[in-house]
Amino acid sequence: MSAGHPTVMITRSARDGERISLSYALAAAFLETPLARWLIPDRDARRARLPRYAEIWIDHGLAHGVVEVAETAEGALAGLAIWQPEPGPEPKRYQQRLAEAVGHEHLPRFDSLDTALRLGRPRQPHLYLACCAVPPAYQSQGYGAALIRRRHTDIDGSKTPAHLVAASAEARRFFLRYGYGDHGDPIALPEGPRLFPMTRHPAAELPA
Repeated sequence: MSAGHPTVMITRSARDGERISLSYALAAAFLETPLARWLIPDRDARRARLPRYAEIWIDHGLAHGVVEVAETAEGALAGLAIWQPEPGPEPKRYQQRLAEAVGHEHLPRFDSLDTALRLGRPRQPHLYLACCAVPPAYQSQGYGAALIRRRHTDIDGSKTPAHLVAASAEARRFFLRYGYGDHGDPIALPEGPRLFPMTRHPAAELPA
């Protein structure tokens, strides 16, 4: 199978080794994004701390949602998406795990991010895309699109709306192609990047 037609594997549980590889893949995908640089400005600290932060959301997705993995034909991890039904619980021991993962010096910005994400969320039940992450080596090869399409197939059958917060204008343009529209105004983080809340209603038109 060519790189342009990736295989998508669905997982609802993970072995310890799988969980760690997912956390590093997620961290690699976001390491140099404007949002990650704002959250943890120092690159060495960012590289050390983002995988531990990612573990919180991977664990939460496995426990309360769905974690979907895109693989190459050879079985290499090429991307992942974490979907969570909302309203729902926050991750177990979230504040404690967050402080341990990112360090107390970075907590204010992560708290600001959490507040922004809550502000942009619809009130009605929906499926929340917590992240769609493709490491740099596999970007622009169709893995992110495959992950999105796979979940849309299921949620269209259940008539469930989907919601996400795009972390950049580029990400917003990507999700516009898959039936998402703006959900209110962009949210500006304090001295940081703008976030773009987006919602997709069931059976929205997808690209061919």
